[in-house]
Amino acid sequence: MYGLLREMGWPRKEGLLRRDVVDALIFDSVVEQMIDWAAGIGAGRPRLALQVIAEMNRDKNWEGPDAPKIKWVIDELRKKMQNDGKMLETVHHMK
Repeated sequence: MYGLLREMGWPRKEGLLRRDVVDALIFDSVVEQMIDWAAGIGAGRPRLALQVIAEMNRDKNWEGPDAPKIKWVIDELRKKMQNDGKMLETVHHMK
């Protein structure tokens, strides 16, 4: 994520102390773009997609009660695919 922000010219020095800052809208857009990329990769290369998700959430506790529920999401998507016969509009942004 930092590499993408850096390519876009962020963080920028602002304020009296010239601290590095990233605009919240820019940051949110980068996160949404990374989620879209992970979903696109997941369609053809699910293991790589899980690695992308793990990298995006490396600061999370994967063992605790607040751990990302990736297995649940995958199971729900599989159920939807079995019911619908296709995978359409199954990826939703989480805010």
